[in-house]
Amino acid sequence: YAADVEPAMEIRNVTSCLNEIFRKTTALVEASGCTLEYSSITEPIYAPVNTEMLERAVLNILSNAAKFSPKDSTIRVTLPRRGRSLQLTVLDSGSGIAENILSNVFTRYQRQPGIEDSRFGLGLGIRMVHSAAQQHGGTLLISRGEEKGTRVVMTLALRQKDRMQLSST
Repeated sequence: YAADVEPAMEIRNVTSCLNEIFRKTTALVEASGCTLEYSSITEPIYAPVNTEMLERAVLNILSNAAKFSPKDSTIRVTLPRRGRSLQLTVLDSGSGIAENILSNVFTRYQRQPGIEDSRFGLGLGIRMVHSAAQQHGGTLLISRGEEKGTRVVMTLALRQKDRMQLSST
């Protein structure tokens, strides 16, 4: 995404939008031999979103989790509301992101070594996810899981844009 181009945002029910994205991506996770466990708030929350950008970001997070998780493992996703933001958390059960990669994870073309391994990409996906989080007034945090795996937390601000009103009814 170009830094000087403002993405088209529209007021949508963010909860419903993310639920639909996860419904569509369940097949991707299951095709990798993993199970997707998704837990979300149910209340409708309206905020400005770019659905296409958000869908690409979630797809990237989940495809990374599926690539690096062993078959028959579970990828856990939660979507709670935290004040004026939504906190999308994805926890996989892979070996976890290497410390030397973790410190440079937002660097363009940074990726785990081993380009001959089909699990490794060009290192642009996480930058795209980070950009999507920023465009939605949020943040992206990536860390090792408490016991194993990688934890990705993308927050989305429930903010007003110009004169648009937020509502949770």
